[in-house]
Amino acid sequence: MRFAPALAVSISFVLAQPSQAAQPAPVQTFTGEYAVTYLGLTLAESTVTTTLKGNRLTARGSMASAGLARLFDKTTADISVRAIRSKTGIVPQFFRLTYQTGKKKKQLTEIRFAKGDVNKTINKPALRKRDKKTWVPVGAKELRTVFDPFTAAIVMAPSLGEVCKRTIRAYDGEMRSDLVLSHKAYGEIDIPGYAGKTVTCSAKYKPVAGYRNNRKELISLRDKTEIDITFAPLATTGLYVPVMATADTEIGTVRLRARRTELTN
Repeated sequence: MRFAPALAVSISFVLAQPSQAAQPAPVQTFTGEYAVTYLGLTLAESTVTTTLKGNRLTARGSMASAGLARLFDKTTADISVRAIRSKTGIVPQFFRLTYQTGKKKKQLTEIRFAKGDVNKTINKPALRKRDKKTWVPVGAKELRTVFDPFTAAIVMAPSLGEVCKRTIRAYDGEMRSDLVLSHKAYGEIDIPGYAGKTVTCSAKYKPVAGYRNNRKELISLRDKTEIDITFAPLATTGLYVPVMATADTEIGTVRLRARRTELTN
């Protein structure tokens, strides 16, 4: 590809038309609906609306427990996200999560970023003090070039075959963890809003910091749990989003599946 001549032609074209007004950035809004199931029973349902305007991404979503899970412990959550789409991928700017379980006090987590690094974390109520003997602390180096829980699920790639070639560095306001992706299989899916090819990645979970090193659930998740994530393209944006995920745990398989993912404007 002859980059220099193409760049020169582009610049000359712009300079030749100084009076032409810049075209407004197109706005695309996508709506996704998801369900989380365990042993065939629906545990939670969520709806996420994502808007792309030029290189700016905003998202709002809600989640609520459903089915039998709602009878035992009602849980609701809302998220708000801002990010930028750069040449190399999604760069998070702001993440806010509020959630409440049963009659417990509402919890809030807010993460602010500067150039992809965590700039500030707010948790209300404040996190409990941890046992220094077993706690792996989060330092500044662990908070560089990370994703919040929402943007961690969005992959920018030149093609379906490139989606799984990455490690996702995630931070949820307390814990830093990695998901190491590797290619598993190609497939197809047919849901409202999208019918076409998908790629499934195997995901290896690795806790990094912000956790107890003797916590049995994390040890099992790291050493024994098999995780698969299936991605599909978000229209022609160059972004890929999960349409299915499974985690085979010691007590059964937990599944997340998209019921709908489509352009709504």
